Amino acid sequence: MVIYGLITFFDPKNKKELDESDVKISKTNNYLKLFVNGYFLNFINVGVLAGWLGIMVIIAPSLIIGYLVTDLVKIFMAKQLQKKMTPIVIYKMKKGMGILLIVFGVVMLLKPFVF
Repeated sequence: MVIYGLITFFDPKNKKELDESDVKISKTNNYLKLFVNGYFLNFINVGVLAGWLGIMVIIAPSLIIGYLVTDLVKIFMAKQLQKKMTPIVIYKMKKGMGILLIVFGVVMLLKPFVF
């Protein structure tokens, strides 16, 4: 976690200024394609796969509709948030995430010795 945080924080591709020609924003809303891409991306992530399988097995199937609705709301809210994601906001978020990863990684490393 610490190493990933350092890589994130010091990534040379993480720039304050971004050349507008580098940004490619899709003008179409192909939600089916986004769903399929997100599904398979989560499918290859073992932690997410295990989490969803655990939810499906342990929690009653009636609650799955709640999770589906929550995910759909997250998709639509992400589309609204896309307008506010300027290069400077993304830069600050990446720097902040790098710092958080470093801090949590150090805490996890020290926890067996301190607590």
